Amino acid sequence: MNIHRTQKVLASLALAGFVVAGAFSPSVASACSCMIPLPPMEALGQSDAVFVGTVIDITSGQRVYGNTVTLEADISWKGNVGKTVKIVTAQDSAACGVYFQVGKTYVVYAHQNTEDGSLGANSCSRTHEITGSMESDEDVLALGLGTPIANGTSSAGVSNQNISTMLLMGILGIAGGFAAFKLRSGKA
Repeated sequence: MNIHRTQKVLASLALAGFVVAGAFSPSVASACSCMIPLPPMEALGQSDAVFVGTVIDITSGQRVYGNTVTLEADISWKGNVGKTVKIVTAQDSAACGVYFQVGKTYVVYAHQNTEDGSLGANSCSRTHEITGSMESDEDVLALGLGTPIANGTSSAGVSNQNISTMLLMGILGIAGGFAAFKLRSGKA
């Protein structure tokens, strides 16, 4: 009977040890876990905006997903990307945030937030810094030429002022053609 009592005491001590160890162990941390990135053309198809841009500002927010990164875009392959683009990313890599640095140039694969329309990027996408020349970057080579973005332009590379001018010229051209047709028809 003495052996049985000793076993109970040891079992109770072991259980108490596990409880104490569990109470003082660090809480479980979740980390970013990504699948193998898609090839550039597939990633392009699944993204809402894809562009090359240089970081000009980073603003840290109070939330985990609070970094707002402002980039000056140079080339666009997809999306409504103007010369200045703001994207949101998590503040650290454990939450899948992209580590952006002011003055560095990146290929950005962004997704649009359905709630507020903002663009976001994460480390599970193909978003990355261009470390060599842009012409030697794997994604830039795979995606092709893209559309250069000038000041005040949309992702199509045409300024709003030029669109208005082209529209006016088109209307005048159609009106002029119609008038010429009517004049010829009247003389015949």
